Amino acid sequence: MKNKKTLIHYLIIGLLLFSYSKIIAQEVKNNFESVEKHSHKNEKYKDNALGGSIFTGYGLLNGNISKYFTNPFFIGMNIDIIRQKFVIQIDDYIGFGKIKKTMEFPNDVKWYKNKTVLHFALGGNFGYTTINSESLKFVPLVGIGLNGIASEIFVSSDNSISQNEPFFPYYKVGCYIDIKSFKLFKNNPSFNYGDDYTCIRLSFGLNCQIGRRKYDSFYQGNMIYFTIGMGGSAK
Repeated sequence: MKNKKTLIHYLIIGLLLFSYSKIIAQEVKNNFESVEKHSHKNEKYKDNALGGSIFTGYGLLNGNISKYFTNPFFIGMNIDIIRQKFVIQIDDYIGFGKIKKTMEFPNDVKWYKNKTVLHFALGGNFGYTTINSESLKFVPLVGIGLNGIASEIFVSSDNSISQNEPFFPYYKVGCYIDIKSFKLFKNNPSFNYGDDYTCIRLSFGLNCQIGRRKYDSFYQGNMIYFTIGMGGSAK
């Protein structure tokens, strides 16, 4: 009788251990699947990054606009949205120049020689990373934007002046180069790599006006630009 009870106890303990082992095995499996799913999710988004730069630059005007305006110096910033090798970039700047010779408009308004003018631009670019090494990143770009020229720093109450201040669309073909910064890590010299880095950014390109506008004899033309700035990106 005693042996029979002992056997029953062992059977109950065995069944409990078997049940617990099944539960533990299922939990381990669930945890492993969760970790694997999370890893795939991270793998999916690991190439996403945000970046940008603050820059100063110089523009070379050509066409009619170069006869009336000096080449502008400008300052601006970029914001980069990076998805694997693709880059969507928001681009804006403000530039400063002068009038080369007095401009006489049909509405009897004059912009006088040596008067300071402002250049404004806001655009969006699309790029594709063709080189991304330990020390260098190269991204060709195409884009579209809106450019404006103002003869007054502050908004003028004279409507005849503001009517002569143009806004015109343009398309861009260019590129930027990130020279990734040198750093020391555990006493070993190395460059930043991947999408986590700081850099010196160089950019070059051509902004071409789209269509015609009022007073085209003053404003028609394009601009080749060069910039240098500080930037980087981070995941």
